[in-house]
Amino acid sequence: MAQQPAKPKRRQFKPGFGMPSSQVRFYFDEEEAPAALPCLPEAVNTVGEEQDAGTNTNTGGQPQQAFIPQSLPPVRSGKLEEPPVWQVETLRLRILPGRWKHTQHRRRFLMALSCSSLLVLLVLGWLALLRSSAPAVILYQAQQQDYDQSLAGEGLVYPQRQLVLSLPFSGKVDALLVKVGDFIKAGQALLRLDPVELSLQLKQAKDEMMAAENYLQEMMISGNLSAVAQARQRYALAKSKYETLQARSSSLLSENCLLTPLSGAVTAINVVAGQLFAANAPLLTISDQSKVIVHARLPLKALGLLHPGQSAEIFVASEEGPVLRGTVLTIVPRVDPQTDTFEVWVGLDNRRGILLPGMSVFVRIAVQGKALELPRLAVLDLDLAPAVFIVQQHKAYLRPVHVIARSSDRIFIDSGLNRGNLVVLVGLANLHNGQEVRVIGLEDE
Repeated sequence: MAQQPAKPKRRQFKPGFGMPSSQVRFYFDEEEAPAALPCLPEAVNTVGEEQDAGTNTNTGGQPQQAFIPQSLPPVRSGKLEEPPVWQVETLRLRILPGRWKHTQHRRRFLMALSCSSLLVLLVLGWLALLRSSAPAVILYQAQQQDYDQSLAGEGLVYPQRQLVLSLPFSGKVDALLVKVGDFIKAGQALLRLDPVELSLQLKQAKDEMMAAENYLQEMMISGNLSAVAQARQRYALAKSKYETLQARSSSLLSENCLLTPLSGAVTAINVVAGQLFAANAPLLTISDQSKVIVHARLPLKALGLLHPGQSAEIFVASEEGPVLRGTVLTIVPRVDPQTDTFEVWVGLDNRRGILLPGMSVFVRIAVQGKALELPRLAVLDLDLAPAVFIVQQHKAYLRPVHVIARSSDRIFIDSGLNRGNLVVLVGLANLHNGQEVRVIGLEDE
C-alpha cells in the first residue's frame, strides 16, 4: 500500500510578548520543506516583525507566508562575503473561527467583582471584630417565687389610752384619795376639793352671766345696734362659762370629789393637799395599760412592704421573756432624716401587765408573698436606685426595678421586670445601656 503522506503537525500559538495580539486563535501548520530566509538586517530590530519568505504555494492553493521567530539573531551583513540564509521550516498561518472575547470589559468586570468581594469581606470582618469585642455575659431567667422575709426594729411602749384630768375653773385641793401606781376603776374618786372654793367659783360664774343679761336688756332699750351686738356677745360668753362649770361639776365632781372616767393606773399626780390650782391645770394622769401600742422604727427600705393588719412579734429587749403577738395598726407617713427610718404602730393585749409604758422592745414583722426572684449579684445599686440589665436581641438595656423583699443572696422584685426576662448575671462591669453583648451561658436556678 502506498504510504499516505503524513498530515502536517498543528500547534496552537498563543500570542505573547513581541507577538501580535488579537481576539482570534492562531494555528500554524509545520511544513517539511525548508525555506531560505534572509538574515535580519541590523537596522531592523523590531520584535515580532513579519517578512515574506517567497511565493511558494501549498496544495490548497493558498499563499504560503513565512513566519520569522524572535529567536533569529540579527547579523551584520557587511562582514560576510555572501548574504547568510537561515534554514527554517515554513509555517502556514490559518485563522480559524474563534470566540470574540471582550478583554477590556472582562477586566473591568473582574476588577469590580474583586472590589465588591473585598468590601463584603471587610464588612464581615468588621462585624466579626465587633462581635468578638462585645462583652461576654451570662444570663439569668427571672421566675416567680414565694418569699418570706422578716422586718425588724426597736420600739417604745405607750399606753393605748391615757387621760390627763383638769378642771375648767380654779380651786383648792382639800385631800388626795389615791397615790401614784394605784389601779383604779372608772367612777372612783381621786381627790376632794374645798367646797367653799367650788361654791365661790360657781357663784361667780352665775353672777357674771346675770350681769351680762341685764346689760343686754339695757342696750336693747337704748336702740344702739352696735352696743346691742356687743352685749349679746358678752352674754353668750358668760352663759357658756357658767353652763360648762355646771356640766363639768356634775360629771367630774360628786360630793366635791373629782371622779375618774377611765379605768387604769395612776401614773402622775401634779398637786398636793391644800394646794390652789388654776383653771385647766393638769391634776392627775390616768393610763389604761390593758392594751398598749408599740411605736417601732423600721428601715426606710421596708416602707412599701407593710400594711395595717399584718401580724407582728414583740420581744422584751431587757430580758428573755415570752414572745408577744400584736397587729400593725398604722404606718406613720413621716421619715426621720437622721436615721432613715419610719414609724409603725403595733397594738397588742397587755392584760397580764408584762409591758409597761416607756419600756424598750424589739419588733419583728413577717412579710410573705410572690414576686420575681433574682440573685443579689444581678441587681445594681440595691439600696438607692435598684436596676438590672435585661438582654433583648443581643443588646443589654438598663431597667429600674422595685425591690419588695430580700434575703442574704436573693432579691424579690414586684415591678419593673416581667416573668421570663433574661437578666445579666455575670459581665456587668463597664456595661452600658444599649450595648451589644455576647451570650455565653444561661443560669436557670
